[in-house]
Amino acid sequence: MESIFAKYQATFGHIPENIRQRSSLAEQTGRQQSIAVIEAMRDVLLADNPLGPKQQQMVHFAMLIGAEAYEPARLHAQAALKAGATLSELFGICETAAVVKGMPGFSKAVEIIHDLTQSEPV
Repeated sequence: MESIFAKYQATFGHIPENIRQRSSLAEQTGRQQSIAVIEAMRDVLLADNPLGPKQQQMVHFAMLIGAEAYEPARLHAQAALKAGATLSELFGICETAAVVKGMPGFSKAVEIIHDLTQSEPV
């Protein structure tokens, strides 16, 4: 699990709680292999993807805003900033959210970016 945790640490700057929970449950049930399979799939679909890390995180942020999955969206917006996304690029996602999800989606995306930039150096 340590190598898996290291990947999340590198991406997010910490290990998200849901990753700790899934790893713990897999260990408790002797199903660590399922986590290995999931992570291998993620590596193929994400790490080996033609999109770079910044673009991947921006796409994740946008898709999660569209899905109204705001806590995961926050994680991926933070990772996008860490990967070099600019405020202008992230605001572009907010603007696109207005088209896809209306003003509530736009406002939530703005709120997430605002909160992150207040607590993180940009």
